[in-house]
Amino acid sequence: MGRWARAGDAADTMDGTGSDPHLPHMTEGYMHRSFRIAASVFFMAAAIVYLGAEAVTAAAWTTPAYSYGGNWISDLGTSSSPLHLVMNAAFILRGVLFLIAAILATLSRRRSRRRPFVLAAIVHAIGGILLGLVSEDIAPPLGNLHYIGAVLAIAGGNVAVIAGGRAIRSAPPWFPFVSVALGLVGLTSLLALGFVEGDTPAGGLERISVYTINAWELLTASVLLGMRDHRERLGPPQHGA
Repeated sequence: MGRWARAGDAADTMDGTGSDPHLPHMTEGYMHRSFRIAASVFFMAAAIVYLGAEAVTAAAWTTPAYSYGGNWISDLGTSSSPLHLVMNAAFILRGVLFLIAAILATLSRRRSRRRPFVLAAIVHAIGGILLGLVSEDIAPPLGNLHYIGAVLAIAGGNVAVIAGGRAIRSAPPWFPFVSVALGLVGLTSLLALGFVEGDTPAGGLERISVYTINAWELLTASVLLGMRDHRERLGPPQHGA
């Protein structure tokens, strides 16, 4: 099944209190390279799906021209948007892809270490599903689910970014610090939206809170792929050493 790459300190295993007998043999502190590569692909796909759908949907909205700085992201999913189905599908798919990636990236970790990250990813995915199924222009009370979904998706995603910096322990030493910085910027931007009054354009501020998640997805994908060159040379652990 290939060689094993170091995925954290030896204490972070999934046997004993945290093992999953249905997974391939996960020797103490090691994660199979296929899980790591798959997680990288899913993180990258999550970012590309979202950013690609946003760009295509915004470009299709020409009367009047869509503004990244002035319009809300959710406007792209309303019936006024020519390609609203594309954006709503991206809301859902992005959250699901992120969740799958989070699970794959932490399979070799003890449950106590991976739980905050995976739980936050679940919240993020639920938020994305609500965003995609209930558009901004649906009247209350059902329409309120859209705004609940927005908070869950953005807050959950940025909390996952912060937690992910610690959950993926095989990453470079700077990775947790960058993750915390990105997550805090995203959460601060989300909180700042609560102080926006009336029709004040806030699309740019909202995008900061979302793009921090996209940036982390792409960063994490590259970090996971980069581990292959300098980690896998360690080979399988030597039992009894």
